[in-house]
Amino acid sequence: MNEIAGDKYIINGLEKPVSEGLDLDISTSVIYDVVRIEEGIPLFLDDYLDRLENSFRLTICKSKYNRFTIVKTIKDLVKINGLISGPVKLIFGCGNSEFLIAHIMRPNLRKQQEYIAGVKTILLHTERLNPNAKVWNHELRELTVKLLNKNDSYEAILVNNDGFITEGSRSNIFFIKDDMVVTTPKDLVLQGITRKKVLEVCKQTGINVEMKNIHYNQIHEYDVCFLTGTSRKIVPIKSIDNCKFTTSHKLLQQIFVGFENLVSKYIRDNQEII
Repeated sequence: MNEIAGDKYIINGLEKPVSEGLDLDISTSVIYDVVRIEEGIPLFLDDYLDRLENSFRLTICKSKYNRFTIVKTIKDLVKINGLISGPVKLIFGCGNSEFLIAHIMRPNLRKQQEYIAGVKTILLHTERLNPNAKVWNHELRELTVKLLNKNDSYEAILVNNDGFITEGSRSNIFFIKDDMVVTTPKDLVLQGITRKKVLEVCKQTGINVEMKNIHYNQIHEYDVCFLTGTSRKIVPIKSIDNCKFTTSHKLLQQIFVGFENLVSKYIRDNQEII
């Protein structure tokens, strides 16, 4: 797993050196999630724990790890690696092999100017069978990585069997038209925590939001689109296949600022998590 960073990872409460490698049995059922650390603090931690519990409810997986154990594992990982900022991945094995692995993820860093100029994305006509649960899908991940590398793209935008945009392969997607923000209804996507916070920002600042299905043939009707995700936060899109978008829009800037203010407030109010 070449996404692992840091000096050590934790498996079932035991510290292991990253240099020894990590063999993950992908034949077992796997639930996972990614939590972002900022200033040593796990951001929006309760939201992630709630989503983890929901993932277990929606699958046949059962977890023997309670919230206390999960939080302790995150805090221990942060401490032994001296992590200040970055994504932490939690992997839960179910079925024949039960485990809890926590490791620092190698961040998918982009050039800073891409947060202004936007990123290139492609359409991928496939859908998750259980979109509300964060379940590891090895075949989808392999296919996505192959296509992204082939097309020199940042993300793949999933299109379901009815031709509607759902989400990114590792992110949620929003569109902007005039003074309206549009995103996919929650039953068709993994309900990302950054997505949730963007919706909160929109509500707090009076930005109109519409939940509706957008057919992939209609994306050219929108002015702006952007991705949200734990490790990426908010990333503007400059193109989906051959369809171009602007990355300069007052609502997008308003959402950027509002989200960063939300992050700063959370850090101020949750120093005890360290």
